[in-house]
Amino acid sequence: MTNKKELNSFRNHFYSFLSRLYLEEISKSMAKDIAENKFPIPDPEENTWMNKDMEKGFEILQEYIKSNEDPEKIKHQLDVEYTSLFHGPVSKDLYPYESYYIDNELRSDSLLEVKEFLREINYGKSDDFPEPEDFIAFELEIMRFLTNKPEFIEEKETIYKQKEFLRDHLITWIPDFCDDLYEKTDSDFYKATSLITKGFLEFEKEFIGKIEKRK
Repeated sequence: MTNKKELNSFRNHFYSFLSRLYLEEISKSMAKDIAENKFPIPDPEENTWMNKDMEKGFEILQEYIKSNEDPEKIKHQLDVEYTSLFHGPVSKDLYPYESYYIDNELRSDSLLEVKEFLREINYGKSDDFPEPEDFIAFELEIMRFLTNKPEFIEEKETIYKQKEFLRDHLITWIPDFCDDLYEKTDSDFYKATSLITKGFLEFEKEFIGKIEKRK
């Protein structure tokens, strides 16, 4: 990440990657990459920007990859775990929604605030998206949308909106959700996902703070 364009592209792709992990079960191609040890794992010595949560998360993920070589088995096991965590009967008491963590009830004030923010940035979910706007995958998708502008460093309003959504929404609840996910999942894959997500949001918080100081 040697220039502004590369940095913004990295952030955009990482938000897209995380959103995809929470949106639905892993794809067959991802299961195949895991089985064939082709899933990219960043080297912490070459990526000094990574914090401890991210390093630990990728370390757990690497061990998971080394221990699983059957793509069909990987896909089946992670499909079952994903359904149990996010879309099945709530047997693990895991609720991936901002309103649950902030308001202690679903579809409440926090959801309305996310919808208001979406109106401000002229963005919204598609009609076929089944979850409310404060679902973790969609909130990460909002940041993907906000970082999908190569001129983000020069546009004060763009970086301000990124900071606003990170500060008022993502940071307020996703780290706590990640802690719950880490404790309640039976899969090292999702333990790794929780740590990587939590670590990346901490990186984002520090990064945007530094950018704003330059303004």
